[in-house]
This record gives sequence, C-alpha cells and structure tokens, in this order.
Amino acid sequence: MRLDEINYLLRLSGSKLTLLEVLLESTKEQSEILNSEQEEKIEASLRKRQDIIKKIDILDNEFLIKYTELKSELGVNSLLDYKEDLGQELRALQNKIFEILKITEKIQELDNSNREKFEENMKKVQEGIRTIRNSKKVTAGYKAYQSQAHSIFLDKKR
Repeated sequence: MRLDEINYLLRLSGSKLTLLEVLLESTKEQSEILNSEQEEKIEASLRKRQDIIKKIDILDNEFLIKYTELKSELGVNSLLDYKEDLGQELRALQNKIFEILKITEKIQELDNSNREKFEENMKKVQEGIRTIRNSKKVTAGYKAYQSQAHSIFLDKKR
C-alpha cells in the first residue's frame, strides 16, 4: 500500500513537472512578446499561463493531501525520516521534487525579468498617453484662438 501511495505521488509529481515545463516555455514566449513590444498578444499569453497555473494548483492540493496521509500513516514528519525500505521509489520522488524546484526557480527568474519589462512598457505607454493629452490641449487652445480671430481678405487689385 505504501509503495502504491509513493507511486501515486510520483505520478502527480511527474504531471506537475510536465506542466511546469509547459509553463516555462510559456514564460519564455511571454518574454519574447514583451521584448518585441507586441502588447496585443500579452493578454492571451497571460490567460494561457493562468490556465496552466490552475492545473498545477489542483495537482499541488492532491499531492499535499496524499503526502500528509502517507506521513501520518508512517508516523513521520518527513519521508526522509522513514527508515524502512521504500528505496527506489522514495529516491525517485525526491529527484522529481528537486527537478520541480529547479524549474520553478527558472520560471521565477524569468517572471521577475518579464515583470520589469512589462513595467517599462507600461511607462512608455503612459508617456505616450501624456503626450497625446498634451497635444489635445494644445490643439484645443489653438482652435479656441483661431475661432476668436477674424480673417480679413485684402485684395490688392485696383
């Protein structure tokens, strides 16, 4: 039974690892979108990433429940404390968790970089909006002046 539970945790971890790899690729695509300043594609990219994150959360919740059950069944605080032979499966689970942590760190680094690029792009957009507003004010002021001044046509023919 315990090996079955560990194998189930392995399958959950494998699924999470696969989703994290997809999330990493999606994060790289988002980085490219931000570098090329294609703002219209950002929303679709964010939605795609959010869907992946929701799936990962479901796997995490299931993993946590099963992991907690297994620890309490074995009477340990951590599977590392368990002394009986669960050898290969337990080591495989630890390796999966280590891989998950490595990919998560990569995603976090890219996310931080993407956030900075996004903020820079937003500042550029805000500056553009300010410029447009100022241009509107100048144009409105000029039109007001133009409507006050009367044109006089002088014909120089005699």
